[in-house]
Amino acid sequence: MVIDPRVTVVTLTKGDRPTMLQECIWSVRDQLVHPRCHHIELDEGAGFSATANLAVQCVQTEFFNFVDDDDLILPNHLQVMGEALDANPTVDIVHTFCEVKGRDITFNEPYQPGLVQLRPYIPSNLMMRTSLFRQLGGYGEMFNPDWDFMKRAETHGAVFLTVPVITWVYRFHGSNMSVPNVA
Repeated sequence: MVIDPRVTVVTLTKGDRPTMLQECIWSVRDQLVHPRCHHIELDEGAGFSATANLAVQCVQTEFFNFVDDDDLILPNHLQVMGEALDANPTVDIVHTFCEVKGRDITFNEPYQPGLVQLRPYIPSNLMMRTSLFRQLGGYGEMFNPDWDFMKRAETHGAVFLTVPVITWVYRFHGSNMSVPNVA
């Protein structure tokens, strides 16, 4: 087993999807490269963003990756992300392509400067520098906190990298925490 001491996976859950949560945890467990892990149950009173921000306070690694309880990561996800970071040490945020199940949409577009300001085309499978997330104040309380964060990070000058490999499975099921606004 290879352990990447630079990476923490944070899984947020509302606790109402036990089968999906179990499958998500198995997908993290089955990684070729093992991260540190935190599984956090959402406090309905605090909200998604506040809980995510609180969870990142526990992260003690250089990078972290949110993996929502209804998502899956393929066994090579963390290895692909780690290799991309090794080859590109100035990168702040890296993402891969994803497979969407349950809806006929795709998020498989490479990062293009300025486009993230216009529409949420990058999936939420971001591995990012913990320091950047904290410096920008984490997620704000809005409908699509991932997109809002990406817009603020780009404005701040963060370096994005796309790895055009599918390593993530986004499962659309109608009660997602943030439903993609994709035409």
